[in-house]
Amino acid sequence: MEQQAVAMELQAVPEEVLADAALVRYLADVAKDTALLNGVLMRTEEEPNSSELVTYAPFTLFPTAVPRGVFEQALAVQTHYNLLVDKISQDTQFLEEALASTAESDDFTGRLFNIYRQTTKEGRSQPIVLGLNRSDYMLDQREGGPAALKQIEINTIAASFGGLASHTPHLHRKSNKDGHTCYNIPKNTERRQKLIKSENPLNPDYVPSLFAYLKPGERQRKINSYSKFEQIQAVKRKRSLTNDLAVVAPSENSSPIDDDGDTSAQEDRDQTADHSYCQEDTVYAESGEACSNGACQTTVRRLTEDCNALRLEVYYLREMVSKLSFSQESFKDNDDMVQDLTGLPSYAKLMVVFTFVSEFLKVGLSGIHVLNVAGLRDHSRRILDNNPAAGLARGLAKAWELYGSERAVVMFLVEDVQRNIMDHRRVENELWSSDGKEVAVVYFRNGYMPQNYPTEQSWEARLLMERSLAIKCPDIGTHLAGTKKVQQVLARPGVLERFFPDRPQVVQQIRDTFAGLYTLDQGPEGDKTVAMAMANPDQFVLKPQREGGGTSALCFGTSCSRGNNIYGSEICQVLEGVKGNSKRMAYILMDKIQARASQNYLLRRGAPLQLSKCLSELGVFGVYVRQGTDMVINECVGHLLRTKSSEHADGGVAAGVAVLDNPLLV
Repeated sequence: MEQQAVAMELQAVPEEVLADAALVRYLADVAKDTALLNGVLMRTEEEPNSSELVTYAPFTLFPTAVPRGVFEQALAVQTHYNLLVDKISQDTQFLEEALASTAESDDFTGRLFNIYRQTTKEGRSQPIVLGLNRSDYMLDQREGGPAALKQIEINTIAASFGGLASHTPHLHRKSNKDGHTCYNIPKNTERRQKLIKSENPLNPDYVPSLFAYLKPGERQRKINSYSKFEQIQAVKRKRSLTNDLAVVAPSENSSPIDDDGDTSAQEDRDQTADHSYCQEDTVYAESGEACSNGACQTTVRRLTEDCNALRLEVYYLREMVSKLSFSQESFKDNDDMVQDLTGLPSYAKLMVVFTFVSEFLKVGLSGIHVLNVAGLRDHSRRILDNNPAAGLARGLAKAWELYGSERAVVMFLVEDVQRNIMDHRRVENELWSSDGKEVAVVYFRNGYMPQNYPTEQSWEARLLMERSLAIKCPDIGTHLAGTKKVQQVLARPGVLERFFPDRPQVVQQIRDTFAGLYTLDQGPEGDKTVAMAMANPDQFVLKPQREGGGTSALCFGTSCSRGNNIYGSEICQVLEGVKGNSKRMAYILMDKIQARASQNYLLRRGAPLQLSKCLSELGVFGVYVRQGTDMVINECVGHLLRTKSSEHADGGVAAGVAVLDNPLLV
């Protein structure tokens, strides 16, 4: 039963919301504005090297449900993966044995391995090692079984989107609020069209006001929650809920409700009608005593100024409402139709909550509103804070500190075409805000694909950097530790024990994340793998020795495949061309993950707004810094969720296929 409950929750958004075209269009506009406001940006395809024109980075309209258990499992195992990668990078014998066949068959891996051999022979130039990794997973959900976390790959070079992932939670907290709030609006279409959806110009971020139609019985509970919040404020104003966060149109016989949630007589109808919410004599310190010192009186004056701004907001709202046309037919036989104190028709339970007010109460846009409408707090809490950029920068700063030269400089090695420049700009900004000093590190945001080395001078430059005293992120050994062949070799029985001989629990935690991985080396074992793959190609993925997801064509004989990973019938075509020669050793075979699809809207510049069947991939960022034999830092610093339409087998965000997402823990 528990598995059934989780399965039902894996669709994060109610079907009614997904099917409401008008609501989806509204939420998409709000979400795009929020992305721009929060700096979730990329350069455009037309001007990839200029920031004169930018657009929002592609993202999902709603967060994607992820079981809490497997999410926490991914976070918990990351520090073990950090140690594993570091141990592999130092084990020359292991890398020689694991990559010998691959280095012969794949020219790119061979060139990297030659640099590793040469620098190992010459002796390591730098005892300080910095690793910024990202381990990527999907949830394997076989029929009738629970979701299982299975590793797709570990990125040991240019693990991207730590910067943008630090700001995506804001997007879904906003759309999730508005989506679930609007879900509780009355289903009557005519009535719903009468709800006010306006932009508040007094809000510096121009965030649309939040409208919530409270279900019967919820009002008192919301008021009690508000009262508890008020009691913990250092300075508070004694006022009723109707005169604080919202303009509530009371029912004809209703009375305002005081801070304790009890009804009381209306003390000053004229004052309320004038919306004089804040008077100095209603402001008091937490003790409830009258102001008798300068600090308290200063606070009173500040609050009075803030209240003047609130009055302006209310005035603007009333002006907007007075211009609306209310059809009496819409309210026919409706008990909620009343006249508020200004004489304007409205709903008895319609609340208009200003973002300005929540900001005034120190509840930010990315936080939880005091009024928890429609399960708002519960859903907001399921979208975790996430700041991998700060963790990545902390690793860079610590490496600089250990390097020990104040004159040293930072070098971000980037691509010529940089649409995703905002991502590593985030890391740079976090780095400078952490320390404000120069960093003696070569940070590779490039160098993981053959096209990054177009000339011999490029390879000579890579060798020169490896020989230098600079701290490389990654060094060549760490780069090779992230190859697919190493991933496949690690899955063999007994191999993990080589690196964790006295830690069986760690070995099991890592092994639990392995999918089925099979060698294509020449010999009986490789021949068996070829036969297995050709017999059931839809059950496997053919993976070359590449990082980062590319778009180049892979061709052997007459068989070619676009992109890196190869699926379905193309597996047979490629293997048919290479099964009898050493070229097949450039690949490994992996079980295809049977992931559960979800429905979502993928927001991408210029793309139509349409509901898509989607698959998601969870990444976890890890940082470690080692000086000699001393592990100075070993941390899990954040996560990344990417989602793509299930019609696309391969490709990431930078390739224009996947989009940024957030996990909604269930």
